[in-house]
Amino acid sequence: FKTLRYTDRTGRVCAFYDGTNLFPTSVVHGEAPGTHVLDMTDPAHPVETARLLTPAMDSPHESLVVSQAGGLLAAGMGSPATAPGIVDVYDVSNDCRHPVLQSSTPLGILGHESGFSPDGRTLWISTTAQPGVTAIDVSNPRLPSILWRDSTITFHGMSLRADGNRLYGADLGTVKGLAILDVSQVQARVPNPVVRQVSHLTWPEVSIPQNTIPVTVKGHRYLVEFDEYARNATSYTATDPVGAARLISIDDER
Repeated sequence: FKTLRYTDRTGRVCAFYDGTNLFPTSVVHGEAPGTHVLDMTDPAHPVETARLLTPAMDSPHESLVVSQAGGLLAAGMGSPATAPGIVDVYDVSNDCRHPVLQSSTPLGILGHESGFSPDGRTLWISTTAQPGVTAIDVSNPRLPSILWRDSTITFHGMSLRADGNRLYGADLGTVKGLAILDVSQVQARVPNPVVRQVSHLTWPEVSIPQNTIPVTVKGHRYLVEFDEYARNATSYTATDPVGAARLISIDDER
């Protein structure tokens, strides 16, 4: 589901991708398990240098994520429904060819998708198949801890504003679409943080919101939002709305 690029402190370029489509069924049918680490020094001839086989890296589903600022590679154990949210965190900053495991903990509660604050201090894990979003402090990746947990929000993927104070969630709740949350108290490490919804947007053709990508074009801020296939995940008719991408202006996040 994910292919990620990272350049470590020495200038080495690595790629990471998950090798398991549906754990463990796909492994039985011949897929190479785990998360693959590639040395991309010669991009015409990638060299696999490591295979990460800890629980979340064996079945990250859509949650594999890298922090460019923090030099961390992380995932929450997940599946198309959900799975025990074991969260694995690796340090890739010194030598991305050989990630170093920092922690493997059940702090995701249940897992499916993820997001990383741009400063690399907060990892967000979503349950997706049912409500549940968890913010995890990875400032000390060897000793992560839960900062905030909500059991009413149903998000798919998530991205965050450059300052980490806004979260852009692909909302799978009663009204599907885009939810913008004020997570500044989580980012500021306020005890018992309060998270509030800034705004919500939907559209007639919404199917299954997948994720969001913040972009800036000529000084204006946008989200690239994209949906999954059809509105019904298990069947399709010709009249069903189908997945697509759209550009959403967030100059005014309200």
